[in-house]
Parts: sequence; C-alpha cells; structure tokens
Amino acid sequence: MDFFAMLPKALTWFLAMLFSLCFHEAAHAFSAKLCGDKTAERLGRLTLNPFAHADMMGTIILPLAGLLAQLPVLGWAKPVPVDERNFRRWPRLSHAFVSIAGPLSNLVICLACVAGLTMYQLFWSGLVPKGSFFYPLVGLMEAMVWVNAILAVFNLIPLPPLDGAAVLQLVLPRDLADTYERVVAPAGYFILLALMITGGLGWVSQLAKSYVLLCGWIVEHAARLVLAG
Repeated sequence: MDFFAMLPKALTWFLAMLFSLCFHEAAHAFSAKLCGDKTAERLGRLTLNPFAHADMMGTIILPLAGLLAQLPVLGWAKPVPVDERNFRRWPRLSHAFVSIAGPLSNLVICLACVAGLTMYQLFWSGLVPKGSFFYPLVGLMEAMVWVNAILAVFNLIPLPPLDGAAVLQLVLPRDLADTYERVVAPAGYFILLALMITGGLGWVSQLAKSYVLLCGWIVEHAARLVLAG
C-alpha cells in the first residue's frame, strides 16, 4: 500500500491510542485520589494532557512505527505513581480498585464509541456523509472502539506489571498472593514477551472482538427500547 495513502488511517489510530492511553492513566490517578492518595494529582497526572502521560518510546515511537509498518501495535504510557500508604482503608482492595480503574475506563470508552457510531448510523449519516469535512471523526470513533477494547483485555491479563495482576492478588488467599508476587512478578515482563513472540496472545483480539459485539448488542437493544417508548 502506498505510504501516503495509509498515512491518514495510521494517524487516526495513533490519535485513538494516544487518547486511550492517557485516559487509562488518568483513571488510575483519579481512583487513587478517591482512595486517599493524591500523589499522582500532585505530580500533574490527574489530567488528559498527553504530555503528562506520554512515554517517548511506548506512546510515540513504537505505536507510530507499528502502524506505519502495518504490524501489531504495542504501546504504553508512563505508569501513574501510587503510594499505598496513603490509602484510607482496605489497602489490598484499594490497590485492586486503582488497578482495575484503567481497563474499566477503556471498556467504558469502547461502549460510548459504539453508541456514538450507532447513533451516527441511525440519525446522522446523512448529515456527515463519507468524504465530508467531519467524516474523519467517524473513523476516529471506529479506531477508538478497537483500541480501547484491546487495551482493556490486554491490561486485564493477570501478569505483572499489568493491571490484572492486582485483581488476581486480591482474590487469592494472602499466602498464595504473596507467593505469586514473589515468584511470578519478577518474571512478568519475560512471560509477556514470550507470549507475544510465540503468538500466545492471539486470544486478546478475539476476546476484544467479543466485547465489541456485546457493546453493539447492548446499544442496539437500548436504542430499540428508546425508540419504542
């Protein structure tokens, strides 16, 4: 494919990933504040400003390179600093809540974008036809759907340093959680890398697709209820 022909699509997906990663990290910061820790807020991380969250390699270089080369896109933002000593109560539960807030924010964005696309198809497609000035916003919403679904599913993998590890440690008995953190956590990066190289994460896209289909089903039935009423 011609480089200049694919550039608009690549930039659209890059913008979707940039916003989604920033929203993910801001959700961590906001949930930490709710639990009593204002460390991230004091450091300017309770914001959607991409300059506060962007990691040059993980947020800019690798995503753009992957998109332009039409390869699977890997990306991350700077982790939000959290001081668990500031949690007002239930530190293990608060830690899991702060961790799960990121993926949950991506699931919510995905659902909202599916709803927006459904509304567009039902009511606004005539106002914003393909090729019009505002039509790229439709493409951006489509990219947001898939980027957020994949980000959410990937981050829910129960391997450190991903958010799912904190959730798993919450549901495990304390002794098993301590053993998991001591034995598995140091190898988390290497396990993830091995899964990526061997194709062991192919199920992530399949599960993300299932969630997008579920969002479509929810929105479709909600729209029918509203129109019927």
